[in-house]
Amino acid sequence: MENNKRKHQRKSVEFNALYSIDDGKDDLYDASIANMSEAGLCLRTGKIAKRDDPLIIIITIENHQRVKVHAKVAWCQRADPPHPHTLGVEIVDPVDNNFDLLLDMYIRETRVEQSEELPETVA
Repeated sequence: MENNKRKHQRKSVEFNALYSIDDGKDDLYDASIANMSEAGLCLRTGKIAKRDDPLIIIITIENHQRVKVHAKVAWCQRADPPHPHTLGVEIVDPVDNNFDLLLDMYIRETRVEQSEELPETVA
């Protein structure tokens, strides 16, 4: 039997993001979001981060709307250029109401994928 620790299904996405390490500095870093779940995101970036680093992430979704969330780094791995680091982050606090739009997109896409996987029934 497969041992899967994940509580939430991941969904592959392609969103651009900016983020900062919440350390009092105003440095912003570019990232792309590779996948997401209800509880977290996978960021591809050029900036390394440490486990438990607090992040502020601004995600650009459809219609150029922005979603701001507070998160913390769960893990960091080396990856291939152009984004030599991959960060797994846990969403700690969705800062604005647009997070509901992002979550709705995730839920809608996940439901579509699941319904496509269901076998056809014969009447």
